[in-house]
Amino acid sequence: MTSREGDLHALEVWTARISYAGPSRFDITRKTAWLAQKARKPAPGDPFAPSWLLLKSGQSRNMPWEQYAAAYLTQMRLSYRVYRPAWDALLARKRVVLVCFCKDVGHCHRRLLAEALQKLGAEYKGERPSAGG
Repeated sequence: MTSREGDLHALEVWTARISYAGPSRFDITRKTAWLAQKARKPAPGDPFAPSWLLLKSGQSRNMPWEQYAAAYLTQMRLSYRVYRPAWDALLARKRVVLVCFCKDVGHCHRRLLAEALQKLGAEYKGERPSAGG
């Protein structure tokens, strides 16, 4: 991933739990992507969701956090190459709130993605309350 130097504005990135219903909500869960695919609808967050295999490995606690984080970031590097238009569209936004089911943002792919987006010129603002706003 490379920097987006020279952009007129930097994407403002926030993170929140899935219950966040405020503006700029962007669901990056595998479940939502899967449901959209079943319904033959587009899922904008699909390129940013962890794979089922990675998700199940992390949830079963068979994989240490550091290993999960490294595997997710490897998936995001591949996603950046394969789904570049989706990444460019996300980075072109003014603001986004990345949402998923995880309770602990310290051990969550939404924070990992926010930090990866920082390396592409975005500004990570932190966690928002789930209530929205």
